[in-house]
Amino acid sequence: MMIPLWGPSSKAAAGRFPIVKSFVSLSLLWLVFLSKQLWVSTNLVLGSSKGNRNHNDGSHASLKQSLGPISASDDPLRLIFLISMGHEAMQSKLVERFVWSARHRGDWKGWIVLLTDAPVSRYEDPQDDHLIVMNPLAQHFNTTFREDMPYKRFKTYVLDYIDMDPRLDAVRLIYYLDVDIIVGNSLPKLFHDLEGVYNIPKPDGVAPLSKAPLQTTTQTTSKGTPAWLSSIPKIWFFQNKYAHLTVQGGQFILDRATSKPCLTFWRELIDANVTEFKDQPALHKIRLHQQTHIDPYLNSKQEPSIPARCQIVTMEWKRYLHFPSNSTVFKAVGTIQKKKKPTIHTLIHFKNSCNSTSQINDEVEERFIEYVVQNKDLARKIHVQPDADGNGAVKKHVVDKNGRIHLQ
Repeated sequence: MMIPLWGPSSKAAAGRFPIVKSFVSLSLLWLVFLSKQLWVSTNLVLGSSKGNRNHNDGSHASLKQSLGPISASDDPLRLIFLISMGHEAMQSKLVERFVWSARHRGDWKGWIVLLTDAPVSRYEDPQDDHLIVMNPLAQHFNTTFREDMPYKRFKTYVLDYIDMDPRLDAVRLIYYLDVDIIVGNSLPKLFHDLEGVYNIPKPDGVAPLSKAPLQTTTQTTSKGTPAWLSSIPKIWFFQNKYAHLTVQGGQFILDRATSKPCLTFWRELIDANVTEFKDQPALHKIRLHQQTHIDPYLNSKQEPSIPARCQIVTMEWKRYLHFPSNSTVFKAVGTIQKKKKPTIHTLIHFKNSCNSTSQINDEVEERFIEYVVQNKDLARKIHVQPDADGNGAVKKHVVDKNGRIHLQ
């Protein structure tokens, strides 16, 4: 016998069958509860959406209003720093692709700072209160170097540009990432893992500007690390996948309170060899300096007579970082076609992905990137024009009244 739950017949049936009457009453109460929950959830979502549409006018008060409550992923103490330079990069969608993947796949709602010689309007997003776009200072632009070394050299000025924006005063840890990286998994989890494994200082909300003098002590730290070693400026890099190179130059971590001398040392070594077209050789020289002034004293009670200028702490990369090749991308796409999930690393670094020097099949690469970022438009590869016009003249920079440079 079928007993309808709604309508007149259901009431009659409920009167004849007490068990059914109780069931109907409980069903109605459950529906009322669910409707209230739905109403609350809807209002929370709508309220959040409305709050996110408030634009930042540059003041700390309006910024906090647009953010709402700070959650773990809205981290005010860490930021990601990107550099995108040159006409080719400006034509590409590398910046948009990174930011999209960081926000959607990486669950990163915190600060992203972009240093670029493109017009600021090229990348500014009024819907993203946590994206800051800056043009570089002309005084930092050294054109005596080969190829794109003038752009790579800006890595050594990361802390200088962060100090220029008061909205970033609370930031303590800076994660520099090359702009041709795609984020595949949670960035807050990655940062938490790296900071725990490699004893990176935990942000405590008090972040002195990087230009402040480094404070040192003379006693042994609570973890047993000699004070002389604790006081040495540090910078954290992933190990290089090639044995002849020391570290990966495309990803590193800075402690705002202590890392500035490392960047200065790095820049001095870069400037000492204007014919070099990579930044890793200068980093290798820092490691050689470290082998003389730090390594011999690590298991000794004796302190070095000449303090080291910088310590590079190397991090294992295979768990977190992936450099796709033609074979690995083909394999991943084959897995996707079988309706299975391929292995996705947190940081996927497509080298040379804004020009034709990439060795990966375009169609396969686009299929893989589309799967990761879930955005077909950003997955499409753009074959950009070179950094020169039809007559072979290099695109020129102009300097504005504030001493900032950008492409014409």
